[in-house]
Amino acid sequence: MALAALFACHRHLPSICSHLCGIIPVAAVSLALLRSRTFVYVTGHGRNWDRIVPPSLLRQSVEMAAASGNDIILPGASPASADPRESPENPAWMACLLRSPGRPPLGALVAQDDSLHPWGESQRDRLRVAGTLLTNFVEAGQECACGRESEIKLGPPELALPGQRCVCRSPASLAAYQRAGQVAATNSSVLITGETGSGKEILARFIHAASHRPGPLEVINCATVPEELVESELFGHVRGAFTGATRDYPGLFPLADRGTLFLDEVGDLSPRAQAKLLRAVETREIRSLGGHQTRRVDVRIIAATNRDISPGGEPFRADLYYRLAEWEIRVPPLRERQEDLDAFVDLFLAEFASEIPHPVAGLSEDARRTLRNYAWPGNIRELKKVLRAAIVATPSGHLIPAGVMLSELRALPENPALRDPPAHVGSRSFASFPAGESRERHLPGQVIDPEQLRQLYEFHAGNISRIARDLGVLRQTAQKKLRRLGLR
Repeated sequence: MALAALFACHRHLPSICSHLCGIIPVAAVSLALLRSRTFVYVTGHGRNWDRIVPPSLLRQSVEMAAASGNDIILPGASPASADPRESPENPAWMACLLRSPGRPPLGALVAQDDSLHPWGESQRDRLRVAGTLLTNFVEAGQECACGRESEIKLGPPELALPGQRCVCRSPASLAAYQRAGQVAATNSSVLITGETGSGKEILARFIHAASHRPGPLEVINCATVPEELVESELFGHVRGAFTGATRDYPGLFPLADRGTLFLDEVGDLSPRAQAKLLRAVETREIRSLGGHQTRRVDVRIIAATNRDISPGGEPFRADLYYRLAEWEIRVPPLRERQEDLDAFVDLFLAEFASEIPHPVAGLSEDARRTLRNYAWPGNIRELKKVLRAAIVATPSGHLIPAGVMLSELRALPENPALRDPPAHVGSRSFASFPAGESRERHLPGQVIDPEQLRQLYEFHAGNISRIARDLGVLRQTAQKKLRRLGLR
């Protein structure tokens, strides 16, 4: 029964392996779970994953990692082959040991790569992050197998690992998720900082899903709750406690018992609400509004803010800050994680394919370049808005041209932060260009894709002024380009 329960809890592992192949990225991934030096579960994904990494090599990887004390074993360490790259049956591999401090190994995650290039540091870091999170996931499953199925509620697999929504291909975001993976196994409070729209709530859900806590994740946006109702929302109230309290309400702290409470925009709490929250965080004891009984709760606190609430920053209780920031994780803005941008674009295109009735073929390379040159003050949320609008403005089955993307970026509200973007962005925001100004000197060396020009010609029914506006060139330049294509 225990083994059957273990398999039931790990039914998502094959799909997790599938995600890892694209995230690390590698040709194949194999995962082996170990119990008393015997492999009880082996799965994987990729081309011939079960043939090129036999259980004997997996067992050998675990034993070597355990003996050496290293979490990562690199190619060339295997006694089975002096150089794994020399044999097509045993491509270059890298193994990550799954274990928690002070505990025996749980198994190994082995990645194989057909490339002749050495393993990159980013690949190793991603494998370490995956290993940490898989360890938490497997340990939670083993608790199920020990007879506590009713108490364990594992999060969705796409949140348990950096999968479809959790994109971490850049060094900055990878560091944030690696730190999140470390804190997930603890019960410490976490403060997540970052700009609006950068993905703070996604990281909070990621931490909860990768943790061992069997309770639910409850979320409150502190900025949207009126000051007089904050105490009721957090700690609950009894019937008749105030006008309109027609029934008892337990509150978010009791609802999140044995789980996680996510306090979004915690910097917006009033001083009075901060004092109430401080006592609950310190003692883990609460009393509902109008009630007389004190109740103890087991709640893990994750807070998020886009403000500087550290001592010396915006007015915020220093004692509450230190209680919330036992671990502090900064989510980098999108402009600091350029490697993630293309991944988010592909993610949102796939998401919109089921929402918008006329799917597009993707983005042209010029359109992607346009996105990379933008400062993104609204971060991921702004990117999603722009992509949705660009898809609607593009004919079905066509690539989204750079001109349409430029048009959508110019339609964004003026933002002073865009006039002097960070030096590494490389150019001013397209949204800050006056509508009637020539863009040619702002986009030097721009190459206009003939297919893009044909799409714009069809989309604007031959209107030269609109075509030139979307291309960011003079009207005369657009006319010359169209004549060369025989469209005028």
